[in-house]
Amino acid sequence: MRRLSGKFLHFFLPENDAEGRPEWLVGSRYEVIRPIELIKKSPGSRGEVVKLSPQSTALVLAVRPVEDEGQEVIMGFLAKSESDGKGDRSWPCGWAQLWRPNEGPKLSRRAKGAGWSLGGCYRVKGRPVLRLYADLDTEPLCELEEGEEVLLLDLALAMAKSAEPRLRGKVRTDRGVVGWLTIELPGAAALLHNINMHCKEAVLSNVSPLPLPVALDFATGNAQHRRTTRRAPAMPRDGAGAVYPWDVGGVYRTLEKLQFDEGPTLRTLRAGKLVKVEAIRPFASNTGVDQQQLRLNLKVESGTLAGRSGWISTSSCIAEAALDVRNHLEFQQVTESPAPADEWTADEVFTVRLQRTAQVTALGVQLRGLEVDVVLEEGALPRWNKAASPEQRVQKGDRVLAVNGLRDSTESMISEMKEKEILYVRLLRRDAGLRRDLSLRHPSKAEVLEPTEPSEEQWKSERPALAAPAQLIVSKASKESTKIHLAEDAEPEWKLFHEGAAPEEAGHGHCCRDQCRCRAPCKEHCNEELVLSWLSCGVKRGVSVSRGLLEPAPE
Repeated sequence: MRRLSGKFLHFFLPENDAEGRPEWLVGSRYEVIRPIELIKKSPGSRGEVVKLSPQSTALVLAVRPVEDEGQEVIMGFLAKSESDGKGDRSWPCGWAQLWRPNEGPKLSRRAKGAGWSLGGCYRVKGRPVLRLYADLDTEPLCELEEGEEVLLLDLALAMAKSAEPRLRGKVRTDRGVVGWLTIELPGAAALLHNINMHCKEAVLSNVSPLPLPVALDFATGNAQHRRTTRRAPAMPRDGAGAVYPWDVGGVYRTLEKLQFDEGPTLRTLRAGKLVKVEAIRPFASNTGVDQQQLRLNLKVESGTLAGRSGWISTSSCIAEAALDVRNHLEFQQVTESPAPADEWTADEVFTVRLQRTAQVTALGVQLRGLEVDVVLEEGALPRWNKAASPEQRVQKGDRVLAVNGLRDSTESMISEMKEKEILYVRLLRRDAGLRRDLSLRHPSKAEVLEPTEPSEEQWKSERPALAAPAQLIVSKASKESTKIHLAEDAEPEWKLFHEGAAPEEAGHGHCCRDQCRCRAPCKEHCNEELVLSWLSCGVKRGVSVSRGLLEPAPE
């Protein structure tokens, strides 16, 4: 895995050090210092060999340590991404041995130019599609906007169907959606601007290469790279207090020279320094509290004042603030937080792409909450249904799970559907619960066990917890059905059709939608799949009582 600290090792390791284990970063370019043979294997072929000569440049797309003859060898998937001058913009690529003990590296240890840094913040070119996973054919989440900023979380190699490589990046968008996009590909420009917005050089318009006295420091915020909105916080906010442009505990960069109040002393805090926000207060004066001006208690993280704490004043308007609003701890917060698990399988969900046009502005669907209630005759959704295959058509009862990757709240999804021109809507099929249950109840033939009907003595001995007046009677007409009889003043009689589920599944005592626990026959869940706790609580191991469909018993 690519590590942030690895970049700095290149400046301290000698170039011809054959003893030290070198480290190359995925997404960076290096100069070839010894001849390299790239081996690219295609389906049905023995593999094609491409030679890289010294002084050429190679893009590292993957690095993998392997063991060969008792030694650790570093293999790399490289691409010659520079043009050959003949109009051919393809990438000769393949696996090659980059290092073996006592032989020395074949690539320079120092990267050429700026690579793609994990934890870096980059701006988007065009409208690339964000997908759920690194593979190119996985489910789409949304299309990104031109100029939108993404936080780079991971890098991976993916191969297109044409056997061309892609450098894929896992990113977090401005609104908090996490997914994968293509960063670099053959024959086209990169889909991200290679300027890390977390760097001092990116956010300051004047950066002198030489140290200057405080009095001559003229560095100010770069208006072109200044954010006007804050990114979605990686950590949930506590409480319902005021929302400020910065989070307490976050680390940010100063955009201008500031008066730094340490109490007895007043110092100057230069532009471009990293500071940690420890407290935020509205500006208070004799005339009252001004919410437009804020007082921030900061702890300096870099520069000559590192370790000192003090107060500064700044505007609460992001466009005029003295601090950048990009949190340098966002990468750490996102990577340390557990990723939400996807509880649905691929055959239970599907995604549709809807687009409004000048002629078609309505979506053409009525929702009840997030459930599709009516699909109208005209609109973007009916137009999708006409062109889609049957399994990709939206039907009544399908449930909206996410819209353009947003899934945290109903309000955000509904708002997205009202405002956006292009929508990627992820839906749960109306029969998803039935599909999952049938797959559980009907395993492969090798796993099917023949059900056995317990004897009357077995029922009596193994069901002592079933209380009167309820009693269980096994129908003599069919082994597949039983009847539950209750007292006259209780609920009406119900009939439970067995489907052969395992005994341990029958004892859970919950309906298939996991929305409630039923402790008596439930009219609202008629024709829903459920297990009655009061019935199954006395079932012991070995009794083939199972879940099924409840229907009113015939008169």
